[in-house]
Amino acid sequence: MQEKLIIYLSTNDYSKSSWFLVNEEGIRWRALQDDASSLAHIAEGKDVIVIVPAEDVLLTLVQLPKMNRSRLQQALPYALEEQLIDDVASLHFATGNNQANNEWPVAVVSHQKMQQWLAWLQSWNIKPDVLLPVSLAMPLEDGKTSVLINDTVAVRTHIHQGFGCDKNNLQQLTQIVSVTETQHVKLCTLDDVVKEVIKTTSLNLLQGIYAVRKTKFFQANKIIRVLSYLATAFIILLFLYPMVSYVILKQRLTDIDTHINAIYKRQFSQAGSIIAPKERMEEKLQRLQGQQGKSHFLLLAGYVGIAMQHAQAITLKRMDFQNNQLTLELIATSSEDFSMFADALIQQGLQVKQEHASLIGSHIHATLVVSAM
Repeated sequence: MQEKLIIYLSTNDYSKSSWFLVNEEGIRWRALQDDASSLAHIAEGKDVIVIVPAEDVLLTLVQLPKMNRSRLQQALPYALEEQLIDDVASLHFATGNNQANNEWPVAVVSHQKMQQWLAWLQSWNIKPDVLLPVSLAMPLEDGKTSVLINDTVAVRTHIHQGFGCDKNNLQQLTQIVSVTETQHVKLCTLDDVVKEVIKTTSLNLLQGIYAVRKTKFFQANKIIRVLSYLATAFIILLFLYPMVSYVILKQRLTDIDTHINAIYKRQFSQAGSIIAPKERMEEKLQRLQGQQGKSHFLLLAGYVGIAMQHAQAITLKRMDFQNNQLTLELIATSSEDFSMFADALIQQGLQVKQEHASLIGSHIHATLVVSAM
């Protein structure tokens, strides 16, 4: 559940209102009769429910056919006009959900009072999601009337009905609405109201011209914020990637240079310094290839010697040179050693052909024919 900020507007002094911060575990923080001017940062990213005084809101029921909200808003003033003292043009009408007998729960409040509440909230930089009369915010049990006594008295007699009054007028008003002395009365606290509100809100006064789109805007702001973070991360990577690549490739280049130097010194052990290693190695290779007709055996034997350094578990049993081909009889302790030896010859540019192989005891005996490409 998203955290909710619930604000209870005091009847006598809006600036000294109570507020509650609620999450799925219950009331996390409360402040009673507190200065609400610093609530803006607490409200950020939360559902804001504002509970308004009951005596400013008339709750009633009207019987109308089922229709869409737009047509209902147009029909309500005419349907209730005879029951109201004030000019309907000065009043705001909010409705709940249609009931089974085509009755609509309706809340009536003056535009002046709505604008006054919203102006106070705006002065605190608060944008409410729900405006709810306290007479519909109290918990309701079957056969009981819920009463909240604070600076004034709020009474809930039905799921969609209730009223507010001064403490001195409570007895007279309860008689009018048939709340008898024998009927059970449940006294509520603000904590009870808060716990009921987080479960359900039967009617929201923010309808029609007062309807808000805060949730959508907030979701859009969250998306924009996430996109901003992603864009920032992309820009950082854009600049960081070349630097990281340079460090990695620089280290790789150093390793390659080290290997080249080691090979060069192995081939030119008398050289005091390394000069044009690529050109000198190619020159030596060409010179060796030019002498291939004279010393082809020595060239192949040299390659075999290099390969045996890579596969030291290989034993050379016999070697025969005919028709510029070197026939090798080998003994290997495992197939992996044999494959390593053959791969080392192939990597030197030689052609390797296996004549036959057999397993004698725990060793592999094989014959290879090696020749230049």
